[in-house]
Amino acid sequence: MTEAEAQKETSNTTSSDTGIMSKIGLQNKVTEKSNLFSAEKKFGVTWDELHAYKEHMSLPALPINMPRELIPTNISMCEVPFKGLDRCIEQGIRTERENYPYERLQICKPFWSKFAKCFRRRDIKIIEAVQRWERDHYEKMTPEFQQEYVNDIRVRRRYQEYAFNNTDDVYKKFFHKREARHLTERSEKLHIEKETRPENMRAG
Repeated sequence: MTEAEAQKETSNTTSSDTGIMSKIGLQNKVTEKSNLFSAEKKFGVTWDELHAYKEHMSLPALPINMPRELIPTNISMCEVPFKGLDRCIEQGIRTERENYPYERLQICKPFWSKFAKCFRRRDIKIIEAVQRWERDHYEKMTPEFQQEYVNDIRVRRRYQEYAFNNTDDVYKKFFHKREARHLTERSEKLHIEKETRPENMRAG
C-alpha cells in the first residue's frame, strides 16, 4: 500500500468514526430526553418548574399606587415550605448520582407539592386584594387618567410577553408567564382586557 493510499484509508476511517460518534451522541441525547419526559410524567412536575422555585417564591407585582398595607397580613409568604424545598434541591445537586440524574424529581416531590400549594394560594389572595383595590381606584379616575392607566397596563403586558419570548433563562420564563397572567386577570376584572392586549394577540 502506498503512503497516499494509507492516508486515504486513515481519513476514511476517521470520518467513519466521527460519524459513528455523532450518531451515538444523538442517540444518547434522545434517550436522555425520553428518560426525563418519563420521569416528569411519573412524578407530576417538570424539571424546569421544580428548579424555578426561586422565581415562584417572588411575590406578584403590585400596582404602583396601591398601599402595601392592603395586602392581608394572614397570607402565608411560604418561607417554611420554600426552605424545605431549597434544602432538598441543594442536597440533591451535591449528591447526584450519574445513573440517577433525575432522582431529585422523586425525592423533592413532597417538598415541591407543599411549596406549590402555598405559593399558588398566596398569589391568588394577593391578586384578589389587588383587584378589590384596583376596581375602586379605577372607577374614581377621570376618563383621561383611566386612559393612562389602560396604556400603562398595556405596556406592562407587552413587556412580559416580550421578556418571556426573548429570555434564554428557562426559569425566568415561569416568572414572566405568571406576571403576564396576573395582568390579564386584572384587565379582565376592569373590563379593559381587549384594550390592554398586546398587538400581536388582538386577532379576532
